[in-house]
Amino acid sequence: MREIQEVLINHIEPNNFNPNVMGKAEFEALKKSMINGQKYPIEKPDPILISPENFYYEDSELPNDRYVIIDGEWRWRAAKEDELEVIDSEIWLVTESQAKAINYRRNKERGTLCPIKEAQLFKGEIDCKLTHEQIADKYLVSRSYVSSRITILNLDEAVLDLYRRGTEAFKEQQIAEYERKLEEDPDASEWLDEPDGVPRGTIRTSHLEAIASLPKEKQIEVAKDIMEDGLSVKRTEDRIRHIKDAIEKAQRFEEALKRAKRKKCPKCGSDPDGFYYSDETQFTCESPTCYGGWDYMKTQAEADAEKKEHRTESEIERSEKLKEQFKEAKQNPKYIRLVEPPKQLHDNVKIWVLAKVLQLTEIESINVVGKRGDEEMRVGYEPPDRTRMSLTFRTERGDEERNHFSFWIEEKDYKKLPFKSRVNLGEEPSEEARERLRQFFNTVIKTDTDP
Repeated sequence: MREIQEVLINHIEPNNFNPNVMGKAEFEALKKSMINGQKYPIEKPDPILISPENFYYEDSELPNDRYVIIDGEWRWRAAKEDELEVIDSEIWLVTESQAKAINYRRNKERGTLCPIKEAQLFKGEIDCKLTHEQIADKYLVSRSYVSSRITILNLDEAVLDLYRRGTEAFKEQQIAEYERKLEEDPDASEWLDEPDGVPRGTIRTSHLEAIASLPKEKQIEVAKDIMEDGLSVKRTEDRIRHIKDAIEKAQRFEEALKRAKRKKCPKCGSDPDGFYYSDETQFTCESPTCYGGWDYMKTQAEADAEKKEHRTESEIERSEKLKEQFKEAKQNPKYIRLVEPPKQLHDNVKIWVLAKVLQLTEIESINVVGKRGDEEMRVGYEPPDRTRMSLTFRTERGDEERNHFSFWIEEKDYKKLPFKSRVNLGEEPSEEARERLRQFFNTVIKTDTDP
């Protein structure tokens, strides 16, 4: 039969390993139940488990009327805040090592465990020379569970702060980052959004275990992404995998740089910025205006010799190709020979071209630049394409002002007006320009004069 007795609260101290955590509302409810237990014994909470100090610490010189909590620290704290003098207790004779296992198993069944405290508990057992397998057997968990929890101790304190304090820490970090950017660039306030301090996600234990595999300087970046973007564990693991790949590539680059024969860009002399895309046999230049890569394991002399050899091969190939082309051209020439010089041929062809233009009865499209006497003239005409046609007419007289006339027409079926076209000005609209358009269609094209 269990022996329950009342023990003075100030004769009891908590242990230093309890991984159980409790929210504020839950703790307030527990305090109320401790008071009700005094008034209505039928509603009393379970007694706490304690062990005498001298047995617990295995030190006979310690008093036997002082106790350490094995299980029930939150009930003890609630009773203490309620200013109760005694608390129902069940005294067990167990050592600190035994108490750890008892406390852990009980809290895992009915409490909420803090993964950070779990990790510290397991790390304490490792410091006592226990292996991961022995810890797993002692606490009735798997070996992988022990290993995963212990990795949490590799986390940066800023990440742990985000996990412990959540929104409050997130807001503080957001404000600090915002102020840092403003200090670096005061004009950034024009495009930077002020932090709202509202996280979109929550960091969970699985997130912590994943983040812990990163170097500390990279951890806080991922932790912030989880809270800002609400990353799932899978998306977090994908993000971490990409970061690790980048870290490993950077390490390979540093190793390659140490053994490189050419450590500077052969074009501009700048330092290398990394590998040339996915080709890890070449470096790329850090200069934003210097493109391309170079084989860093070849000296400049080796690279020049290879380039010369390649150029020689190209020249030989080109020469052979030209010989074939000359041979074919000689057998089947694509030319004839005439006695007249090009100037005389031009004068003959010009007369023929002008004659042919005068013979045209219909124009599909035209774009002509030429002369009429000493006057330069340009005419461009596009016939109606679906619902649009255009004309540009420009004359130039040496240094005199250009006479430019252009418009384009679209089909327009007005509902209340008897018009079928709209002629759009190709220059600054004015009443004078509109009058020129009217004259062009009513007079110019009928009399063959310039617009």
